Amino acid sequence: MAILDSKLSFSDNQAYSAGTAGTVASTNVIDLGVGHTTHYPGNGTPLYVNATISTTATTNAGNSIQAVLQDSANDSSFATIVAGPVIDNAIAEQTIGKKMLDGVVLPSSTRRYVRLAYIADGNIVNTGCVTAQLSLGNIDNT
Repeated sequence: MAILDSKLSFSDNQAYSAGTAGTVASTNVIDLGVGHTTHYPGNGTPLYVNATISTTATTNAGNSIQAVLQDSANDSSFATIVAGPVIDNAIAEQTIGKKMLDGVVLPSSTRRYVRLAYIADGNIVNTGCVTAQLSLGNIDNT
């Protein structure tokens, strides 16, 4: 069982689409701290990224969504370091409890700032939301 900390939350029931194709950044960016690259970000303890659909999308034209983990050295220019699976059809597949990222271990080469981004390939609208966080254990936030 993992302990959650609000400061380690990427998204708290955040809409994962703006209603059109494109990318939505997580509400929060997590700062791993200065000099963290000289040691593993969790001081030898793996850090996990979990993202789960928290509100089912109610309208969809058969499009998909994907969560990706991104890092940055300057909190400005982000690059994808881990991509989750593409989840098709919001109505059929994007339901409460569906894992977008399931216990992904934060790579040891991760730069100082991390966030998630949600990539929609089409018009996913009406209430599709995600809850995502960084933790010391793999968690189930359904």
